[in-house]
Amino acid sequence: MKAICEECGREVELTGEAEYSAKVSRFFVCEECLAKSEMPDPLVEMYGFPRLSGTPKQVEWAVDIRAKAMKKYGKKQNKKHTIDDFKTQSSAKWWIENR
Repeated sequence: MKAICEECGREVELTGEAEYSAKVSRFFVCEECLAKSEMPDPLVEMYGFPRLSGTPKQVEWAVDIRAKAMKKYGKKQNKKHTIDDFKTQSSAKWWIENR
């Protein structure tokens, strides 16, 4: 499957997990653009949370939302989601829509 990077417009051939991720999220950011935009996410290093996927702006916003949710809920669960749900969500879009 070929995909067009949302950031730089470059066409990239995708296989395996990258192909699946692009199909599910309906957008794609190439490795070079992703590397430029990767921001530190303490929940990835400290607690093994998955790195978020999405556009750089979505990821930046979602990292902040996720950190605030973990600070607020800690080991508790909110009305809609449990901490285990938080640990499995890697889509920045999901965090933005469920903030």
